[in-house]
Amino acid sequence: LGRQFGAVVLGTTSISLLDAGQLRSLFERVREHLDADGRFFVSTLEISAADTLHPAESAEVFLTQQGTLGAAAFNDIPDAMCTLFEYVDWQRERRWVSVLCQPALGDPLLATTSTHLIATPELEAELLRCGLAVVERHEVAGIAAIGSLARRVVLLEARLAGVAAGSVGESQ
Repeated sequence: LGRQFGAVVLGTTSISLLDAGQLRSLFERVREHLDADGRFFVSTLEISAADTLHPAESAEVFLTQQGTLGAAAFNDIPDAMCTLFEYVDWQRERRWVSVLCQPALGDPLLATTSTHLIATPELEAELLRCGLAVVERHEVAGIAAIGSLARRVVLLEARLAGVAAGSVGESQ
């Protein structure tokens, strides 16, 4: 790109689609393109359950109105009944999500994805290894439970490690 920015923003699912090497490379590119006083904002989904030794499953049914799901694949679906299926395997550090939408008229649509589970402390440590120190944590949404799984979205605010004196991710 050949330039630097005052802010870089990356949404929740983006980081969970990358393996460890890709994540490291991404964070190194962010560091290269961040102004000295710039901020990197990355959100992460924290998932927890009472039992993390065994895989967990959940399902939720919800109704939608056309264009409200956010994902481009679903924009043309008229009002529909959707079911969210989620399977989390703690030992494999993976999460599988499927959404089945059935409109009143027309064919159903199924979307499926698999993502890595990245614990917030692990994410903060990786940011620091790549020269980015977390200076603030912002809770975006409170804890929401579906079945045995609890989840919340946290926005991490990081800056260049050499500039981030007193940050959450550095030792004093």
